[in-house]
Amino acid sequence: MFGRRETRVIEKLQEHLKLTGSLLELLKSLIRSASEKDWQKVKQYMDEAHSIEHTADVVRREMEGVLYSGAFLPNFRADLLNLVEALDKITNIGETITHQFALEKIEIPLELTEKLLLQVDLGMKTFKTLKDSITSIFEDLERAAELVKEVEEREREEDKVELELIEEIFSLDIELAKKLQLKQVVLNLGDISDLAEDCSDMVEIIVFKRRV
Repeated sequence: MFGRRETRVIEKLQEHLKLTGSLLELLKSLIRSASEKDWQKVKQYMDEAHSIEHTADVVRREMEGVLYSGAFLPNFRADLLNLVEALDKITNIGETITHQFALEKIEIPLELTEKLLLQVDLGMKTFKTLKDSITSIFEDLERAAELVKEVEEREREEDKVELELIEEIFSLDIELAKKLQLKQVVLNLGDISDLAEDCSDMVEIIVFKRRV
């Protein structure tokens, strides 16, 4: 169905998605370690995230190189390039979160731990749904369109938890500086789902164009 260059792009795209998923998986362990104030482990997760992000960057550049060499028709090629750049933002925010915890040594109040883990879990589910929708672009357009809607639903679910967390943070009896620090963590974790939804909007455009 696809030529050699097109197949290469699809393989690299799947590799990039897998790497990003692996980086996001680290966040649950990172938050648990931070809640236990095990800063050595937190630093270890940051280093691991940096390594994954670097590999993802290499894969992204290889993928872009194949696209610029003429893989796919021009309109579809441009849409894929935009999607790849948007996906890279998810990888980057994942790494940024590990930097926050490792460098700022953010302490997580016990009463927030489980809900933060829930937020991470929802972000990962949103990303996984996005990943499946992107894979479906090349296999089943109808399925891709259905998954786009699921991404939006999951993002709304995560957004609700995000707002609840911020409200809980500002009800705690802790210093304002710590509240603001925790709020930024919650916003960055929320960006995972927000950026996934941005990517799903691009997937929807691709589906519309490919149906024509």
